[in-house]
Amino acid sequence: MLEDDKKIMDIVNVWNGLYMRYSDDIIIILPKVTNDFFIEQFKAINNILKSIPGLKLQGEKTQIYKYFKTELASCNELVMEKVPNGQNRINYLGFTFDGKKITIRDKTITKYYYHMYRKLKTIIKHKGITKNGNRISAKNVKPVTLPSSLHN
Repeated sequence: MLEDDKKIMDIVNVWNGLYMRYSDDIIIILPKVTNDFFIEQFKAINNILKSIPGLKLQGEKTQIYKYFKTELASCNELVMEKVPNGQNRINYLGFTFDGKKITIRDKTITKYYYHMYRKLKTIIKHKGITKNGNRISAKNVKPVTLPSSLHN
């Protein structure tokens, strides 16, 4: 997808926007544009994505937002048929943005503790020793310290 990333980046950069992709999670920000212009740019970017062999976009996971003066509003209906507006918050790579603050998603924290619990359970079950007689590492089992900016 690197060639397609470049095409999308070229569109977004013209308007001093932001394009980021991590695996199959994409975020595109176009600042200070009118609805009509946004619809035009969305169609151009969507056509690039649709032209990628083997890539299937999931309409229910595609979310469109307007952001103005700390107000974030879902506006899927502006550009996508039969896709209702969603919640007025962006979920991206384990974080949530509501227009005012960024927080860690509850699901992210739950997953962390689930994996930590499973690791500890394995260590206890095997008395800290692998089948080969090596000590099971617990280096990834440690409490998470959140930056103060992410506390509610």
